[in-house]
Order: sequence, then structure tokens, then C-alpha cells
Amino acid sequence: METRDPSQERRGDQTRRRIFAAAEEIFGRDGYHKASISEIMQTAQLGLGTFYLYFPSKLELFTFILRTRRAQWTQETKRAADGDADERAAARRALATYFNWIAERPALLRMIREAEVVDPALAETLYLDPARTCAAEAARAMDAGVIEREDPDVVAWYVLGVAEFAALASIAQQSGDASRERIGVFVDIVAGTLGLLPAETDDAR
Repeated sequence: METRDPSQERRGDQTRRRIFAAAEEIFGRDGYHKASISEIMQTAQLGLGTFYLYFPSKLELFTFILRTRRAQWTQETKRAADGDADERAAARRALATYFNWIAERPALLRMIREAEVVDPALAETLYLDPARTCAAEAARAMDAGVIEREDPDVVAWYVLGVAEFAALASIAQQSGDASRERIGVFVDIVAGTLGLLPAETDDAR
């Protein structure tokens, strides 16, 4: 969640933030079914009864975390492309932001994958909503002549699929800097496939 000065937060906001952080850690480490509300509250250093003042159930908390993080992921990706006159550079930066955001949050990716079993309706939202956003951005890039005109839905599926597999491979290898370098290679390959080369190289292609 977005970091704010604790002195400027209401006590309730601070408590919700502590529950959120503890639950994200435990869900990501142990999985939804093994995670318990009591352990989450112990990790947050809060009384068990406090949980139900903020969330009606473990599933509601799990859902809240995933929806919140997915919204942040989308916002960060879109923000990365803002304010750059070079459409290609903006699109490439957004692509790199998307890849790196998920690669740096292995626990979140595990939660997203587990949502397919825990709550199929939630999984549908987590996959289809970003696909729609990505398709809309792809269509905008096509209209601007940044990438070749193709089916924007297929472009979105391609980008999201590669991003997820790249992140999964990064997690599995646990190779630190080398893994981050490989994420950069994935970005280069996807950008090249979509034609997102710097504008000054157009004549050379």
C-alpha cells in the first residue's frame, strides 16, 4: 500500500495498514488455506477481535489485498507512460514498469495464481480487467502509429502472458541481479516484437 507519514494517518488507517501488511506476508508465504487469522493478527501485533472490525472474513481480506495491489500495478504502469512526447519511449517504459512491478513482488504473484482456486470469480477479475486495460493502451498505441495494427486483445494477452511467465521464472530461479537482467531482456524482446524501437532508429529498420 502507498506509504504515508504515520502521524498524518488516523488510527484506523494505521491498523488496517498493519493487518494488510501482515496478511500479504503470510498469504504469500504460506498460501491462503494455511494462513490463519490468528497468525495474521499476531504478526500485526493486534488483538484477534480487532480483525473483524475491519474485515468480515479471511477471504474478504485476501480479495482486498489482491484488488488493491492490482489497481496499484495498473496505475503505476499507466503513470510510467505519462508526460513523454515520444510515444515509443513511453510505451516501452510502461512495459518495463509492468514487468518489474510483478517481478519484485513474488508473494503477490503467488497469491494471484492461488486465487484461481480460492475464488474463480476473483481470478477472472484479476486477469480480465488488466487485459482490457492493456488492450485499450495497445489500441491507443496503434492509433498513434507506434505499433502495427493487430487485434489489441491478442497483443494484450501476449504482453501479460510473457510478463507473468518472466516473473514466475525469476521467482523460481531466485537469482537476484541476474534475474533482474533477464527481465530487462524480456522487455527488449517484447518491445522489439511490438515495434517499440526508439524513433531515431526508424530509418535504419
